[in-house]
Amino acid sequence: ESEYPNLESVVDDLMIALLGYLGLNDNNLLVM
Repeated sequence: ESEYPNLESVVDDLMIALLGYLGLNDNNLLVM
């Protein structure tokens, strides 16, 4: 059985977290 049945959801969460982290260091990314 897969540990991540909703892998796409996990990836989306990671991308949001990553963009949020980068946004704290580069205000230009907030426009995206």
